[in-house]
Amino acid sequence: MRIVTISRLLGVGILTLVVGASFSSAGAVYPERPVNLLVGLAPGGANDVIARALADALKEFLPQPVSVVSKTGGAASIATAEVVQTRPDGYTLLMVYAPALTISPHTNRNLPYKGPWDLQMIAGRVAAPGLLASRSNAPWKTMPEMIEYARKNPRKVRLGHSGIGGMGHLSAEDIINTTGVEITLVPFTGAATATTAVIGGHVDLTISNPTPLLGHLRAGTIRNLATMERNRLSGLPDVPTMQELGYKVGAHSTNYFVAGPKGLPKEVVQTFHSAFGKAIKTQNFQRFVRENILVVDYRDPDELARQIKSEWEFYEKFIKNIKLE
Repeated sequence: MRIVTISRLLGVGILTLVVGASFSSAGAVYPERPVNLLVGLAPGGANDVIARALADALKEFLPQPVSVVSKTGGAASIATAEVVQTRPDGYTLLMVYAPALTISPHTNRNLPYKGPWDLQMIAGRVAAPGLLASRSNAPWKTMPEMIEYARKNPRKVRLGHSGIGGMGHLSAEDIINTTGVEITLVPFTGAATATTAVIGGHVDLTISNPTPLLGHLRAGTIRNLATMERNRLSGLPDVPTMQELGYKVGAHSTNYFVAGPKGLPKEVVQTFHSAFGKAIKTQNFQRFVRENILVVDYRDPDELARQIKSEWEFYEKFIKNIKLE
């Protein structure tokens, strides 16, 4: 077993040297052909639309296009596993859906990866903040009023979320643990169906990223009670954060960022990271961020790795506490 392990390590080292050499030979400029950016969640969702907006913005700063490729399934674990296992040549990258790295390894021990250290961080982050939204005709108008109603009416308030182990579910569990209120949690097959259930009056609340909510918030059919980010959102300046309301919950926003397989040549990481930093400053991408109520941080690969590892550690403890393993 030890010989096999050493052989594998040597193989990875040789592969890395070969791949690295290919980028320095003959003055090649990366990328020499289109780059595939894998997306693990369904088209039209935040993971997909962020990837497509970023790919469009990158056109100005890379000599070859970035093509968004859908590889859905397993709450993005299929796409994540594919990139973890792919050849580190810089032509297959991942628009990471962070929960696939920070949550799924704690709830599914059979994944071919165990955490964020199994990928090479490149550039990020774009965050889709968690929004707590209520049906507009609910018997409350603010978060404190909802909490008070829930205290007086145990388990009567129903909160729909996108599925067990998802960000909406864990955010709801954190609110319950922090406030002590008894709220009935109702899982759906996705954030869009949970939002539809709120509008239809089948549930009272949902927690989701902005993508499925924005049209309904703007139309007034649902009301935003609070955000899960640490700071108020520029796109929703009148909506308080959970923290400022006195509820010490975690910042359960969904992070998206670019990563690749371990062993990527430094030239690839630096080229893509530099292009990302320029792309997010373009007018079109900034407009996209504002219109979709997103948050963007420019972080280098090491900073990003530390942040995502910290999230992994937070959810390791949190998932044990709520006995979701």
